[in-house]
Amino acid sequence: EVPTDPAFPVCAEKVEFLRARWQSDACYAFYGVDGSTCSILVYLSQVEDFCPTQPGRNHTAASWRHQTPSYTKQAFVRDSLSPLYEVISGGSSSPAVKFIRSRVDRMSGSWIWAGRRMKPYRNVHLIFSNVGQRFEAMVDRGGPLGELVQWADLSACLTILGHNLTFSTSQRQLHRSHLCAAPGQGSCPIQRPLTFDLIYTDYHGLAHLHRAMGLAFQHYQCRFRILDSFGTEPAFNLASYAHLHGYKTLWGSWGLQPLQYMTMFRKLASLRQTFTDLNSFPLHSLLPLPAVKRKHIW
Repeated sequence: EVPTDPAFPVCAEKVEFLRARWQSDACYAFYGVDGSTCSILVYLSQVEDFCPTQPGRNHTAASWRHQTPSYTKQAFVRDSLSPLYEVISGGSSSPAVKFIRSRVDRMSGSWIWAGRRMKPYRNVHLIFSNVGQRFEAMVDRGGPLGELVQWADLSACLTILGHNLTFSTSQRQLHRSHLCAAPGQGSCPIQRPLTFDLIYTDYHGLAHLHRAMGLAFQHYQCRFRILDSFGTEPAFNLASYAHLHGYKTLWGSWGLQPLQYMTMFRKLASLRQTFTDLNSFPLHSLLPLPAVKRKHIW
């Protein structure tokens, strides 16, 4: 019997939805849903949070909502980019990664000089996952490289500041090792809490996270930072406002705070916001998921 509890007003609606759609995504069966009302109620109370806890079961928050321990180890400013080179060399040899390496090489002296003038920050892990392959295919032919400049500079900056970087170059590794996404098409939440305090990505990566994280996407959206070369005006960012005024764009309507956008042509403000983020609360990880102008422009 479906419980009636004013604290869970949409429970019955969600039960009916899953009765009809539980086979639409393999993730439901992965979490134990077999079409029965009992299995659906267990899922909706323990994996999602739309129904009250069933009798005889302990009341705990969904696992992906649990708080992860804060990383308190102090980082130290480095005078070398060797750790970043090691990470890049052990990852993908794609044109995008090669460009990032070349950019880091060209700018290494400036980053090392700047690092000697900085104070150390807390420890950060960074995972770089390569998406937007249709852009990457044009890298060697003068394709769009502006976003890769941003990724290269962010990676070098964090390395100099003493943070530990981890590059992930496949969606499979991203799903299994870092997001711990459930098998299927992304209708269900991830299996455990995110271990990243900030997630740097672009619009392609953001859409991928939305497809992979299920309900957990909204829970963690305050942690997203979007590398957006040309910027997204607030009018296009807020879906309801954009729809009301006829503003249409392929990239907007995510409803994030404007300060979550890292825009290349507001370099000073963007860099200042990055360092504010890194120093305002304990961090131990960043998750950037990059997309990929002509090299001589930079």
